[in-house]
Amino acid sequence: MNLSDLSAKELARIDAICLDYEEKLRKGTADQIDQIVKQYGGKQAAILKAELEAIAAEVATHEQITRAPFEIEGQVASNGDQIKHSLLQSKSKGKVPPDSPEGQSMALPESGTMVGPYLLGEELGRGGMGVVFKATDTRLDRQVAIKMLAVTGKHRKSLAERFQREAKSLAALSHPNIVELFDVGNVGGVPYAVMEYLQGESLSNRLVGKPLPVGEVRRLGALIADALTAAHAGGVVHRDLKPDNIMLVKRQGGHAIASTLRNKATATSNEMAFKEINSTAEQTTIVKLIDFGLSRQSRNMDDDSDKTRFGTVMGTPGYMSPEQARGEEVTFSTDIFGLGCVLFEAFYGKRAFDGESSSQRFAAVLESTPVGDVKRRKDDPALAEIIDRCLAKSVNSRPKSAVDIASALRDASFQAMDANTGSVWGRSISRRRFMESIGGAFTGAMGGQLLEKDHSKELGGIRSIAIVSFIGNNTETAPSDIKAASMTPVGTRALSSEEQIAVMLAQELQRIPNLKVRPFRPIVARTPEDFVTLGNELDVDAILTGLYYEDRRGSKSFVEITLQLVSSKTGEQIWTDSVVAEKSTSLLEQSELVARLAGAINQRLMPRSDGESSTSSVGSFECLAKGHAYLDADNSIEGLTMAKACFDHAIQQDARYPDAHAGLALTQIALATRGTDTDTNAILNRIQQARDSYVFALEIDPKSLDARFAKAILSWQTMFEYENAHQELMEISIQRPNDWRIHHQLGLLEMTQRKDADASRSLLLASQLNPQTGMVRTDLARLEWYSGLNEQAIKSGRQLLGSFPNPSFATGLLLDIYEELGDFRSAFTLLETADVGASVSSEQYFVARKESLERVPYGPFGALLNLAIFDARKSNAGVSEDEFVKLADAQLPALSMLLNRHPVFRSAQTLDRAKPMLSS
Repeated sequence: MNLSDLSAKELARIDAICLDYEEKLRKGTADQIDQIVKQYGGKQAAILKAELEAIAAEVATHEQITRAPFEIEGQVASNGDQIKHSLLQSKSKGKVPPDSPEGQSMALPESGTMVGPYLLGEELGRGGMGVVFKATDTRLDRQVAIKMLAVTGKHRKSLAERFQREAKSLAALSHPNIVELFDVGNVGGVPYAVMEYLQGESLSNRLVGKPLPVGEVRRLGALIADALTAAHAGGVVHRDLKPDNIMLVKRQGGHAIASTLRNKATATSNEMAFKEINSTAEQTTIVKLIDFGLSRQSRNMDDDSDKTRFGTVMGTPGYMSPEQARGEEVTFSTDIFGLGCVLFEAFYGKRAFDGESSSQRFAAVLESTPVGDVKRRKDDPALAEIIDRCLAKSVNSRPKSAVDIASALRDASFQAMDANTGSVWGRSISRRRFMESIGGAFTGAMGGQLLEKDHSKELGGIRSIAIVSFIGNNTETAPSDIKAASMTPVGTRALSSEEQIAVMLAQELQRIPNLKVRPFRPIVARTPEDFVTLGNELDVDAILTGLYYEDRRGSKSFVEITLQLVSSKTGEQIWTDSVVAEKSTSLLEQSELVARLAGAINQRLMPRSDGESSTSSVGSFECLAKGHAYLDADNSIEGLTMAKACFDHAIQQDARYPDAHAGLALTQIALATRGTDTDTNAILNRIQQARDSYVFALEIDPKSLDARFAKAILSWQTMFEYENAHQELMEISIQRPNDWRIHHQLGLLEMTQRKDADASRSLLLASQLNPQTGMVRTDLARLEWYSGLNEQAIKSGRQLLGSFPNPSFATGLLLDIYEELGDFRSAFTLLETADVGASVSSEQYFVARKESLERVPYGPFGALLNLAIFDARKSNAGVSEDEFVKLADAQLPALSMLLNRHPVFRSAQTLDRAKPMLSS
């Protein structure tokens, strides 16, 4: 008879005996094996004896792990000198052949030696599987932790597989609350994994037999649930969740992972606890989940091959779930139970399942129900209820997902969940565990619903809206400065799934004609106060956010998207709706959710006629939306290059998607205008590619508004057809009255035409439609300067310096003005943080200015034009004829405005080459 032939009950009994024996053996208090077998063996005496002997051999082997000297070639240097080491595998001197599995040398390197590019430091810990070292990554000069496997004997192969499984599990996960894996390797036959070095303490050290404050239990518990949500989304079950595997790490000024949206807390006994959760002071400690050595990837939870083999018990007695203890199927619910054990210990100050030995704790998990202190329970009855649900013996009685637990822990108004239906956790969201109801590619959705109050009047008055990042598995931490976040573009980083949903919604909401939609910025709002602050900054009536949940069923992936509309006045949720569909379905292009939102605010979604084309490719639409997120007026050149890549990818997936070609045209214009190219051929190529793109888009769809928009821009900026372009932009603005880009372009054109009153109105409207961009407000100040209002322009520019995280546009404009006025001291002060003397010479200033020109250009004019302005100012002779011809030949888009309005180009206005380019 083998282990696999035993019943679950007998298996659990044998495992309990073995666990108890191993624990006592390590302490030196174990009885003789024969005595244990005689007392407990019974009909399984042979199996029990074999298992106990294997444990004894393994423990003996682990205790014999030694460090072997490594021969070093070269000198061991310090203080940044290069260290050259050669790690040589030491040979076993035992009787077992060195090349056999039992005889492989498990020698470990010493501190001070190199393992690949890592310089080993002090030993941090030692266990049954090996040793963890602190180390330095010499390439990046950062501290890391290196975990090395060092075991021998017949179990080495299985433990090596477990070690590799931990590395693979970690590599598949990326989340702020999960320890990060950097690298893996093998040295001298010893496999190792390089991980994030954590400076902090384990949760077990923090607990030490006493409860934590209620708010801290909720906050830390929610962070652990966030980590589990990410792990489960990646198909990974941790299997060994306990305080020892939860690190508490200090993060200066850090914040907890953003929670799901909440209504304002009602005046309950939990109100103080809820405020405790949101305390900024407490947010400096975050959770890091470690030790995924027992985890297994299980992408398809219906596939038996991905389940734990029946009869295998892995975990820690006192924290493992009942089904885990019985050797039965292990699912995500196992981690839910483990989280319940951790929450119980943190809340009550004692273990949920305790005992003097492993076998007693093992039995307690199977047989007993933990009872908390009645007085402590009164401190937060709702939290106690959450813990009880997590610790339910039956899998079906526990919460359905870690997402639900995180939401409940963060929700002060949480009430008990229906154990039979697994329904709503928290008042603010009517959420389902949608995987139970999936029956096809598109399952339908809950109808839009108002919450407890009637918000219909408030919904009907919404005329402006901002979209922020959705909450989900990959949500970043909430920023400490909501205002700064609202003014910061996407940059160059990859968008998370939650951000992509928000970006696509922003793109679709443009089709509601009477709704002003702020461009997407990657903002995470967490509390009602966050939403009110954001509403004031962006001057909107409401803010749209929500939840994004993704899961897999068999060979198909499904998503659930929950929209949540929040009042910017109160921070309360005023409308919510959800939809579930197969991931390959273009939910947003079908306008399912957007149409419902439009109906909720008494608006209608315009059909895709009037120049807004659809695509049959879901991927193409997603790439289009991401491209527009990167095509941000305030984004860097690198960010604009990301936009081009997105539009290129959209075209690859659907070659006849006009909106993608139009987006590519607009991006090429932006890169030609603002780029760092000094090669005129490269600039000309961009202009030609932009023309080709919008021409092709118009051939497919003559009504494409973005294609017409791109054509109008090039019409006045490179062909100098000012009146035709103005008429075209006016017509487009009628069809898209809330598109800030069109009004901005109108303002620039009118500024070029010296229609300053009209330009002021257009730019002001663009700024009101998009208060997040610094470029438009800088152009307003530029218009004041061109109109002769020097002092007002300087005042406006200086106000912008403190309004945006990266005010390079405003700084460049101020330098331009000060140089023109000959005020080199004021200009120099903007470049240098140190105090300057009473006066600064022009020579002294221009030396510093040349070094800063690339970092702080005069404006978004491109490298050649910014250099031309600098040379003209330095020489005090204006732009020469030869220089101007060179600039004109390059068809630089910004040249038309600079020629007509910028002071250094006044002398060029009399040139024959310039006359066709003048606006009047």
